[in-house]
Amino acid sequence: MTNAFLVSGVAQVVCVNDPDHAVTQLEVHGGWDARLRTETAAALRGCLAETPQLLIVDLARLDDPAGESAPTWQTAARYVRETGSPTVLVLIGAPPAVARRLPESRIRLAASVGEALAAAAPLDGAAVWGATGQRRHWHLALPPELRSNALARTLAGDACLAFGVPQLTHQARLIMSELVMNAIEHAATDLDVRVSLRGAVLHLTVHDRDATFPRLVEDDPGRPGDWLGRRGLGLRLVAAAARTWGVLPCRLGKVVWATVATQPAAATRPESAS
Repeated sequence: MTNAFLVSGVAQVVCVNDPDHAVTQLEVHGGWDARLRTETAAALRGCLAETPQLLIVDLARLDDPAGESAPTWQTAARYVRETGSPTVLVLIGAPPAVARRLPESRIRLAASVGEALAAAAPLDGAAVWGATGQRRHWHLALPPELRSNALARTLAGDACLAFGVPQLTHQARLIMSELVMNAIEHAATDLDVRVSLRGAVLHLTVHDRDATFPRLVEDDPGRPGDWLGRRGLGLRLVAAAARTWGVLPCRLGKVVWATVATQPAAATRPESAS
C-alpha cells in the first residue's frame, strides 16, 4: 500500500505528533551516516504526508560536522514548496556546518522549540476560524462506544459541507467511520476525532490513548482475496478511499490520519527526502 505512512520511530529518529495544534516534532540524533539518512528520509516522508501545520526538526543532538545532512533538509523544503503544502518546516539546533549549507530564504532555522512554535500559529483559538468567519477545524471528544461512530461520521459530513467540498462527503464519512471503528475495537480508549482543511487536502484524524500501531491485514497466499471474518480490514478501505493515510505517535497514544484531495492537482505524494 504505497499511500500508507506509518512513522513509528527508531532509536535515532523520534517522532511526536501534537494533534491539538497540528504540530509534529522530529528529533534526529547521533552520527550522520547512510543508515541514519535512510531512516530520517522515511520519517520525513511520513511526517510531510500528514500535512502538519508545523514540522519541527530537532537537530541539537545530531553529529554532522561536515554538514552532509543538508541535502536531506533541502529536499524536504523543496517538497513543501513545490506541492504548495501549508506545512512550515523549521530546523532547530542545526549544527553550524549544516546551517551554512542551507539557503536562508528557503529553510527556517530556530534556536529552540519555543522560537520554532512562533513561526506558525497553532491550530486553535483564532486559527480555528477563517478570515470570513468560516470554521475550518472541527473536533469532537468521544467515548469508545459504538454510538461514537455515527457521531464521528456526522462530524465529517458536516465539516465537508462547511468547507465547501460536499463532493468529499461520502469519502470522508467512510474514512472516519473505519478509523473510529478500528480505534473502538482495538484501542478501546477515549477518542478525539478531528476534521480540518489543510491547503488542498481534507484532513481527518482519530487520536486514541493506545500507543500500539494498527496492523494491516495481508492476503493469505493460500486463500487470496478471502477476507471474510478477518480483522483489520477497515484500514484497507481507508487506503482505498484516501489520498494518503498513516499513523504518528503522540505523547499519549497515537494518531491515525487520512487525507483526501480537494482537487485533482492535490494528488502529489511525497516520494523522497533523501
